[in-house]
Amino acid sequence: MLLTVVGAGVAGGNWWLEKEQLSVRAVGYLALNAVGLYGLIEPEMVRFGCSNAKPCEFTMGSAESGTGSENSEKPQHKVTLTKAFALAKYELTFDEYAAFARASDEERGCSQEKRPMRDDAGWGAGQRPTINVSWDEATCFVAWLTKKRGLDEKHRYRLATESEWEYAARGGKSARYWWGDEVGKDNANCAGCGSEWDSQQRTAPVGFFKKNPFGLYDTAGNVCEWVEDCWHENHQGAPQDGSAWGEANGGNCAQRVIRGGSWFNKPGSVRSAARDRVPPDGRGFNLGFRLAQDI
Repeated sequence: MLLTVVGAGVAGGNWWLEKEQLSVRAVGYLALNAVGLYGLIEPEMVRFGCSNAKPCEFTMGSAESGTGSENSEKPQHKVTLTKAFALAKYELTFDEYAAFARASDEERGCSQEKRPMRDDAGWGAGQRPTINVSWDEATCFVAWLTKKRGLDEKHRYRLATESEWEYAARGGKSARYWWGDEVGKDNANCAGCGSEWDSQQRTAPVGFFKKNPFGLYDTAGNVCEWVEDCWHENHQGAPQDGSAWGEANGGNCAQRVIRGGSWFNKPGSVRSAARDRVPPDGRGFNLGFRLAQDI
């Protein structure tokens, strides 16, 4: 398993070189896909070594004033993660989704109704994040991938919980974005994030922008990412241990949480604390996901 350990020893690396390496990664995917071995590719994961002895702690949510979505980010509360987990360095790409899309209903373990649309909106597929994927399809994918890899329940792939996602997206920072309180320029792909993609109004290839301090790419913008949790109108009564929040305390599982904002959203919606919801069978040109894994 290819893992990057988060901690004091994480190396910054050269962003330009890493972007160049993506082309090599893409060539590898295409070659293995061509000979029918794509399903054996293992996603690049970043490990979060949270434990009882060394918990991962952060303040979740936002205290920003507002009458709109900011109210769903309150109250701020301390979260203590004590279970190790991993998140994919990149949002899941079309290349990584290909084998699942081609599989039969029996192999996938979910019905034809959950067959991915795989519509790239004419923007190109490959190393762009897969879009038009519902929460139902994303959860079917992680179960399929777990089985495909021969993993047991203790090492299964899954969607991140909302609090795991925010902890990782913040990169150890308490600012509005992992890079600071101002959106700046060339930090993310959104409608007004000051990059070349502002005028293009489409997804960028994964890894185009700088990674956050934990080594994750595109946690702000590009595509909204599904997480496990059911929707709650705010953080009142939210779990403080990093677990997924289901129906308890008024949870609405007919709506699932999405995080991170997308190319379509304005800067306020790609803040680390920003959250929204979509029905689990909903799809869109701005909806994708990122793998999580129990370790």
